[in-house]
Amino acid sequence: MLGRRFSEVLDITNAGSQLATGNKVQIRIPRRSNLRLETILLHANVTVTATTKTAARNSLDGLFDEVRLKVSDYAGAGRYVVKAPSAAILNWAKDRVGRLDRFTQKAVGVSDGSTWPVTGTYDIIIPIHLFPQNINSVMANRFSIPMSDRIGDKMDVKGIDDDLILELDVHSAITNIGLSAGSCVFNYCKAQLNMREMAPNVPYVAQQLDYGLITAFTSTAETPIDIASGGFLLALGIDEFTSATARGDALDTTAASLGFWKLKYGRTDLQTWLSKQMLAWNEGYIQSYPDGTTGFTVDRNAKTFHVQDLLHDIQQGDAYSGASCLNLYTENKGDTVKLVATRPVSGSQIGLLTWKLFGPIEALNNA
Repeated sequence: MLGRRFSEVLDITNAGSQLATGNKVQIRIPRRSNLRLETILLHANVTVTATTKTAARNSLDGLFDEVRLKVSDYAGAGRYVVKAPSAAILNWAKDRVGRLDRFTQKAVGVSDGSTWPVTGTYDIIIPIHLFPQNINSVMANRFSIPMSDRIGDKMDVKGIDDDLILELDVHSAITNIGLSAGSCVFNYCKAQLNMREMAPNVPYVAQQLDYGLITAFTSTAETPIDIASGGFLLALGIDEFTSATARGDALDTTAASLGFWKLKYGRTDLQTWLSKQMLAWNEGYIQSYPDGTTGFTVDRNAKTFHVQDLLHDIQQGDAYSGASCLNLYTENKGDTVKLVATRPVSGSQIGLLTWKLFGPIEALNNA
């Protein structure tokens, strides 16, 4: 089913608008016959100088305000397969794989302490995994994007109608990476494409990783957050912030009024959990560090980022089923899916990642 692997490095350093604060860059990824795109490794090498630290929810992991991968397939023309900030993509990748690479760990760790180093050159490598890393290849290869216009035994199944487009929004202000003064200059930026030769009859399921910032909660009342309709919900990633510039608990942590999360389908409470409980569950298979390691020069925990995985909902092994995912195609407003925040801290915010599949869920059951 799987064939040879191919890779190619694309230069982004001078693609269109030069990589600099507030600029947007776009690069075209040409189509290729019989190949599927599994992963994009987005690699930025930057030099930070004359630093003055300021409060920010991200450090060098916030290098890109948004990373977007655009595709035209059976799920829609010019839709985004990935649309999220680089910090959220890194948090997601760490949860999927278990850890970040040594270069990114160092860059994020040293830029998250009480002071920045006076100067330094750092590598940030952002893995955009289209091939899910925590489930076996029999099913995961179906998520890889076909890079040709037709697939199938008779080449009668739609692949993609146009080249893939990678879009990058460089951080709009240095305060987004924790600096009030100084500079962050790109030395180079490359994208490594990891592709796989694959038989045309391997099914393709369209997916989407999307991010939305839920702005400040205005009260401590129970607050429902609608999950957009369309597709099947595979997982949620929740990143909590105490304010616009700080990571921390978005829900009340006092013993007398402890806040928790609920996932509702219509009127039914499917799951409830505390943030720390889900963090503990996730950390059964990812590398994490004890609290109190701020400025630790190897890695920085995402502190309150946790994932509620509906597709692969155990800590180890290959137990997965499309039947455990939630149908978001319903037209009945009473059957919508909501994430509910109980006892949110006034002024807190969350970043919400949604991972969806578009198409027949049976494609996963038969893997």
